[in-house]
Amino acid sequence: MESPELSYLIGLLTSDGHMSGRSGHKGRIALELSEQDEEILYKLKDFIEADYKVRASIRKRTRDTNFLKEVTSSILSVCSKDFRKVIEPWIPYGSKKNVIAPAPNELVTIDYIRGLVDGDGSLGITSKNLPFISLTTSSESIKEYYLSFCEETTDRKPEIHRNERDNIYNICIFREKAQAIAKILYSEASLFILRKKKLAEEVRLWERPSSMKKVTQKAWTIEQDNLVLNYPINYVAATLNRTESSIKNRLHRLRHII
Repeated sequence: MESPELSYLIGLLTSDGHMSGRSGHKGRIALELSEQDEEILYKLKDFIEADYKVRASIRKRTRDTNFLKEVTSSILSVCSKDFRKVIEPWIPYGSKKNVIAPAPNELVTIDYIRGLVDGDGSLGITSKNLPFISLTTSSESIKEYYLSFCEETTDRKPEIHRNERDNIYNICIFREKAQAIAKILYSEASLFILRKKKLAEEVRLWERPSSMKKVTQKAWTIEQDNLVLNYPINYVAATLNRTESSIKNRLHRLRHII
């Protein structure tokens, strides 16, 4: 299993990184973040130089974007061929549009996902006083990996579909389930974007208003599980007064348990 630091770095590179060149030739790994988040780049620079004995550098650049003018960002760069070989199993060379990270079986799940959320996620409290945590991705493998993590953490797998406008997944979770995920990702983290860490604390401290009714999930019994395993989904849903979606999710879990 890889280290928590490398797992976090892979997650953040998957979101905001780029690897140019080819194995065996000159190339570069670059991780670009907003100037306000550059503190984490210096921590990652120290980690890379200490653990892999290679040189890393940080520079700034200012450019106009589609939304703002003169936006300043900070870029962490590593040119070492040996370090690129470490990263190659997870980060493709060139464009990440169609190929973004295979299933990261060797990575430390919590740190890897925190890297993804720091890069391509958001969290906090909505204008309607609802805590949330979200992740956007176009990768099928990352989507499935994150959904499995959510299910393990909250005992429920979110149902999502690709956005028709830009063909990406936007996985958004609210209330106590968002609190559970934010807590496990950030409460004992050593590497994080400070701005996201502070938002995670706001999510953790949220308290459900007394006027907000809490929907409690009905516990599954052995008899109900037998129905799920042996009868059609629509029949079980009608018999147990549950949605077909919940029956499908329960069937999926039971098949993986057995």
